[in-house]
Amino acid sequence: MARQRLLREEALMISTLEYLPTGLFPEIFEEALTDRRTTILTAMVASWPFPCLPAGALIKMPCLETLKALLDGLDMLIAEKLHP
Repeated sequence: MARQRLLREEALMISTLEYLPTGLFPEIFEEALTDRRTTILTAMVASWPFPCLPAGALIKMPCLETLKALLDGLDMLIAEKLHP
């Protein structure tokens, strides 16, 4: 229930990403992807705590907005130079 509330309230979700346990990232990422929460996806990609991002599911989805959210998040990572 808490995950669903976070996904409904984008500002709250984005503000809590730095405190979110890393084990919850994949599950919430998948839910945000399924629900097409592009703002949350962009923020999650930019703060992704793992060396690998499961972007394969995005390629299978015909939604261009979701793919754009992924690319925007990657742009943020590159601009901040947080990850190699």
